[in-house]
Amino acid sequence: MRQYTWKIKAFLLSELGRYNESLTAYEKTIELDPENAGAWGNKGEELDKLGRHVEAVKAYEIAVLILDNVTIIHPKDNGAWDSKGYILMKLGRYEDALRAYNMSIETAPVFSPFITAKAWAGKGTILEKMGKHDESLKAFDKSLEIMPDYSLALQWRGDVLMTQGKHQDALDAYEGAIEADAIFPKLWYKKGLALKALSKNSEADVAFDKAKELGYRG
Repeated sequence: MRQYTWKIKAFLLSELGRYNESLTAYEKTIELDPENAGAWGNKGEELDKLGRHVEAVKAYEIAVLILDNVTIIHPKDNGAWDSKGYILMKLGRYEDALRAYNMSIETAPVFSPFITAKAWAGKGTILEKMGKHDESLKAFDKSLEIMPDYSLALQWRGDVLMTQGKHQDALDAYEGAIEADAIFPKLWYKKGLALKALSKNSEADVAFDKAKELGYRG
C-alpha cells in the first residue's frame, strides 16, 4: 500500500474515533515517506487524542523542522506555509502560526480558489485560538465567500458560534457542512450538540444516532 493510501486510511480511521489504528496508519505513512511533514503532524494529533502529549510535541517539532526547510528553499510554496501554520498552532505558537497562514494567503495561486479558501479557514482557526472571535468569524466568512461549500470552514465556523452561545447559527453552519460532506460522523455529532443546546432533544438524538451509524466513537 502506498503512503498516500495509508494517509487516507489514517484520516478515515481518525474520523471514526479509532485513534490507535489511525496512529498506526500514519506511522506506516512516515515509514514509507520520512519527510512527509503532514503525516508527522497528523501523528502528533493522534498522539494528543490518546493523551500521549510529550510524544505528540516531538512529532509536531519534526514536522516544523521539515517545513522550515521547505519554506526556506521554496518561499512561495503555499501548501508548506499552510501546513506550517496548522502545526505551529498545535504547538501553541499562535503568532508564528498566524504569520504562516498570512504567507499562505499571500502565496495562494489565483487559479485555485480551494487553496485560498483553505488558507483563510486556517487563519480563522488561529484567530479563534487567540481569542479574537469576531476576526475569526470574518476569516471563515472570507473562506466561504471564496468557496461556499467548504465543509471544514463551515464546521469551524459552527464551532466558534457554539462557544459564543449562538446555537441556531451554529446549527445552520453544521447543516451546511453536512450538506457538503454528509459522510463525516463528527459533523452529525456536532449537529446533535447544537440541537441539544436548542432543547430540540428528539432531533438531537436522531443526529447522535446518525453519527453512531456512521461509526462515530468520540
